[in-house]
Amino acid sequence: MRCIVDRALPNDRVHSLEILEGGATNLNTLVRLEKCIEPLVLRTYLHGAHVCQKEVHLLKALQGLVQVPSLIKSDPTGDEIGTPYLIYRFISGLTFRQIRANGSPREMADAAHAIGRCLGSLRRHDISLFSACRLGPPFPVTENDLNSPLLRELLGSADLLLLNALFAKWSQVLGALAGEESLVHGDFNHRNIVLDCPNGRWEVAGILDWELAGTGSCLWDAARFLCYQKPDSDHWESHFIDGFRAESPGTLPGDWKDLRLAMNTLSAAAGLASGTVQERFIPELRRLVHGGLRGERIG
Repeated sequence: MRCIVDRALPNDRVHSLEILEGGATNLNTLVRLEKCIEPLVLRTYLHGAHVCQKEVHLLKALQGLVQVPSLIKSDPTGDEIGTPYLIYRFISGLTFRQIRANGSPREMADAAHAIGRCLGSLRRHDISLFSACRLGPPFPVTENDLNSPLLRELLGSADLLLLNALFAKWSQVLGALAGEESLVHGDFNHRNIVLDCPNGRWEVAGILDWELAGTGSCLWDAARFLCYQKPDSDHWESHFIDGFRAESPGTLPGDWKDLRLAMNTLSAAAGLASGTVQERFIPELRRLVHGGLRGERIG
């Protein structure tokens, strides 16, 4: 990591490096330099240049529209040192996961409301602004996936039958959602949203990790944010929904709770069927599918 920073920023020297949490599909390293007061983040990619290039395009296109990190340097091709990377300014604040761990119910509610408003506002941006990013429409699972021997092996025959029934029930709705033209983050989870509280009220300071972004319905991101049933969910879930509705009225359907469970269940099944998921994540995805097929969110 040090050699990448030395090559990218030759006019300064590394003071310290610290691996940040996450790292499922990339590696994030906090970089402190001797001359620069503000820390930086070095993001290296495990899945090739095209993923890095997509995120570089998005970070540039979203500047001034959405709270995203400011890009300092990038090499999406990996030509410089053999590894695709980007470097951006570290966004100070707390992730929603950290606020849930240490904040009061009121703080959780305020932060969730701010996140809901931020997500609701994404759908107002003209998708043509992101044409260079080569965003594809997200769709959770196809009929070919449902016939995958790997999925049968991982889920078993009983759950695969239930999955087929769930797919048949929602495929028309999800197909219509795939035709919508909104920016979809793709991994809108509690670790990827950083908040700050400058005036006594939480506001979104940054949305991180755009490598899975696509186009379609913003309901994908709303469902992802509400994927898990947590002990503190009653403190903040309704406030997230209120904030989302305030910025995007009429977007949530009447059967929203059933739809979000179906979306997360089918999305987890698609991950299993892809065969590209790291082994350490397979048990969790199986639990998500098993619970979702029985109308339950896992914790």
